[in-house]
Amino acid sequence: MTALKPDENWWRLTWKERETLLQSHFGVPFPSGQVTGFFWDNPEIMIPGACAMTFPPKCPQRIDWLTISHGLTQPLAIHKSDSTDLASGYGYEFGFLTREHSPWCAHALYLILTYLQESKRSIDRGSRVPMWFSQDNGNTPAVNLGTVPHDVPIPPLGLMRAMLFWPYMLYPGGFDTSTGYFSILLGTSITEEEWDMAKSTSSSHLLLLLFEAGIGQVCDINRRSIIEQSQWRKRWREIQSLSGDQTDDLLLEYSP
Repeated sequence: MTALKPDENWWRLTWKERETLLQSHFGVPFPSGQVTGFFWDNPEIMIPGACAMTFPPKCPQRIDWLTISHGLTQPLAIHKSDSTDLASGYGYEFGFLTREHSPWCAHALYLILTYLQESKRSIDRGSRVPMWFSQDNGNTPAVNLGTVPHDVPIPPLGLMRAMLFWPYMLYPGGFDTSTGYFSILLGTSITEEEWDMAKSTSSSHLLLLLFEAGIGQVCDINRRSIIEQSQWRKRWREIQSLSGDQTDDLLLEYSP
């Protein structure tokens, strides 16, 4: 058996460290400890070992399904500095919370990672990324990156038109590893109307309203726009007048 090169051995050890860390917080991936591997034909955008991990609810701290990426925060080589006060790899993994097991989440993560690698742009705290849903041949939701084309042959499924990304509020401090720290950015599905609301104020303003309405960071691709209800239209008028600092302070109430 050929011995591993030092860097390759280090890569595997630090990958396993992060995998163990995630499972210590979220449990065993579903089904039966398996993951969904990501593959690219183009080696220039390939992320070694990249995958999606799906975790069933872990009560009482998490009543929803969680699907997250694993790979963006893995450095490809040993840093010259031994400091851990740095972001590990990209600094973020991405994820979604859903009320039930939702296979579309893994494909959405694949689309996000592909976008990051191809465009060389970043998705950060507060970013809003256009996404919409359609019906595939198996009568299950299919996720699409980008805005809805004008000539789409079949109307989109539901009203969701974008994902609002924000650090996972249950883990505001992120996670520490021997290669540095990282956080999980959760994508919350929003309607076009809500998207415009965030554009006119900020992502934190809209997220505060979603938390107050009991939606939080959950992706519910079948829900209606939040301000169809008069009580939330009224509350939005109040939230609009808040400063960014005031909004962030109120959001902290939803972190442990």
